[in-house]
Amino acid sequence: MIGLIVTLLLSLAFLVGNTFKPAVFSPDIRFTLLDISILLIWILSFIFRHSVLIGNFHSHSRLWHSIIGFTLVGLFSLIFSGYRFGFMALISGFMYLLRWTAYSLLAFPLIAILSSKSRSRLKIILAAILIFTGVAQYLFFPDIRPLVMQNWDPHYFRIVGTLLDPGYLGFLYFAILMTINRTIFWIPVYFIFAFTYSRSSYLAFLIGSTYLAKFTRSWKYLAACVLLIVITVTSLPRNSDGEGVKLERTNSIFSRLENWSESLKIFARNPILGVGFNTYRYAKRAYGFSPTSKWLTSHADAGADSSILFVAATTGLIGLFGYFIYINTIFQYLGSSLNNKIILIGLLFHSCFLNSLFYPFIMFWLAILLAESMDYKIR
Repeated sequence: MIGLIVTLLLSLAFLVGNTFKPAVFSPDIRFTLLDISILLIWILSFIFRHSVLIGNFHSHSRLWHSIIGFTLVGLFSLIFSGYRFGFMALISGFMYLLRWTAYSLLAFPLIAILSSKSRSRLKIILAAILIFTGVAQYLFFPDIRPLVMQNWDPHYFRIVGTLLDPGYLGFLYFAILMTINRTIFWIPVYFIFAFTYSRSSYLAFLIGSTYLAKFTRSWKYLAACVLLIVITVTSLPRNSDGEGVKLERTNSIFSRLENWSESLKIFARNPILGVGFNTYRYAKRAYGFSPTSKWLTSHADAGADSSILFVAATTGLIGLFGYFIYINTIFQYLGSSLNNKIILIGLLFHSCFLNSLFYPFIMFWLAILLAESMDYKIR
């Protein structure tokens, strides 16, 4: 019964995606149905599977120690650096730090309340929802430019699904591709993946394919994947009204370079503890990098276009050290599965261009992969 409730909650959360994202306390503090679902999963695990949950923590102390370690660094950065931006900045940073911790530790309650079979079924259901919503959006709502009024990017004839972002959705499609074994399913999913026009996701695909080819010594497979990407890039339809479908576009490259430069400047001025976890938009405003009136609600101002630069700017060198320990621990756990390891490697490269390591839906997917690895280690 609990497993069914959790499956329904998460299915609804992925179906709705980011289309429902109300603010609480402040315009920059928003939550989704996925956040609510994660909170309920934690509550259900404490009420009905308390002993199993505690046992999981005992069995995997190194994992949760690395997560709590970075959480404490994030908290210290808020206390000693974030205070300068005001009370609401502290509240915002603290709320998002709690969310990061809840998502990062999510594998523990997932193991406690869902069997291995239930988790596998859940992955299939959520993958199907991501594919269905992506195709439905492309067919019926290919133009989401009106959502600019809600501070979303003006994508036109790109698959964005209900996440409303082709870059992050593209990575999730890549993760799905890495778990499909049958060609009859792989080909249509790749076709959908291609129509995100996400260059960072294409790169993740190439990096993942390279690692797989190196591990299996199948260079013909790598050559086929490279050829597939080349065909994709050269044959995808271009729409003159949509800048995002032009893979040769340079405006986003220069925008990203500017974003990286701003992140490095913030880090250089606050090298030890950063500006405070998730106070990035407040720091940009204070340093004159975000002069627009929408700085508090803009999705673009929320984080850096690189997860590592985001960690560096907001938690400093100490945070970077703690986060590298966490990533290394995750890597060791996911190493028990080749596919999961490839997904993480792809994610690390993807996160060089988007803040994907801190994106809730990707963090959730990572939690499912971690639960599989942890369950394997327990057995």
